[in-house]
Parts: sequence; C-alpha cells; structure tokens
Amino acid sequence: MTCTRVMTNESWIATVTEILGSNPVARERARSVLWQHVFRVVVYVQKLPLGPLSDDIDARRDVAVATMRTLEAKDFAQLREWLARQRRQRDHAKIGRLIQLFAGQRAIELARASRMNLSRRGERFVWAKVAPRDPAVLEETVQRQLDFIASCTAPELYDFLERTQAGLADDPCAELSRGLPKADPRSIPLQRHRVRGRSGRAL
Repeated sequence: MTCTRVMTNESWIATVTEILGSNPVARERARSVLWQHVFRVVVYVQKLPLGPLSDDIDARRDVAVATMRTLEAKDFAQLREWLARQRRQRDHAKIGRLIQLFAGQRAIELARASRMNLSRRGERFVWAKVAPRDPAVLEETVQRQLDFIASCTAPELYDFLERTQAGLADDPCAELSRGLPKADPRSIPLQRHRVRGRSGRAL
C-alpha cells in the first residue's frame, strides 16, 4: 500500500493494524505509509492556524513531525484508540479527521511559541509586522559602520556599541538604518588597563 492514491477507510484499518502488529517489517512499511500521508496532507494540503507562518514550508514540516509524534506517543495510543472505535463502529471518524485534529493542535502550539506572536497564552493572536528591507541599503550601512569602527577612537567605539545594543533590543533593522552615532568622548570613560613588566610592577 502507498499513499500516492486515495486510500479507503478499510485500507487504513489494515495499515494501522500492521503498525500495531508484531511483524517488524510490516510494521515499518505501514508506518512509512502513514508518515508519507501525514507529511503530504499537513505540509501541502491542510489549512493550518499558523497566521503569517502558513506559507512557511519549514513551519508546516515542523507541524507534520509533531503530528506524527503525537500519533506514535505512548506506543501508538491514539492509533490504538482509533482502531478500537473503528471496530466498535462508534465515534469512528476517518483517520483524516484524526490527523486534521492533531495537526491543528500542534500548529497552534507552534504559532504560540513563535517570536512573531506578541500575545499571551489565552489571548487572541497578535502578530508582529515584518517590514522588508532592501539588501543593498543594509549592505551599504554595514560597510559604513565597518569603516567607522576601523577609524574611531576607543570612547567613540564604546558609545557606538552601547547605542547599537540598545537599538537591537527594540528593532534590529531600524538601528542599522539610522546611520552612525555622533559620539561624545566625555560621556563614556575610557577604561585603562595596566600592563605589568617582568618584575611584576605596573608600568
């Protein structure tokens, strides 16, 4: 069996039965069928609650892996319960619904943990806005800063690093585009390091 074609519910019952069986070869083959299906559906088909990360292929792959881990957790406990419901013919939704449920849960967890999410747990998602930057402008700014660092005095360098660090805490890109700081050497004391000679006396 492969997941390149649409599988019937009976085929999935047979596949899950093999996953839970004792034959290691059949078990690994059936697990591969399930993984390919989960990967294809979660990464390329299912609509996930990921906000601006919905088109991020790496984020969708992370959700697929997390979904598969959920299905495999505790010796395939979720698949065992699903198979038991299928055999009882009670609350026996198709396996696609099970995958959709867990993928949605894992996607929400990933979105909550994203640095782009500004809201707290339990609140509605608030996404940070990312403004695209022209690479040419960034390259020019970095080169100007390198030229400044190569020719500045020690107090100017301390002031420059302090301003840059403060800016990075707020907006890394914005700080780079503000240009070079105008240093006041009197505002930051120059740290002097004593150099000791061979006798141990400070020079």
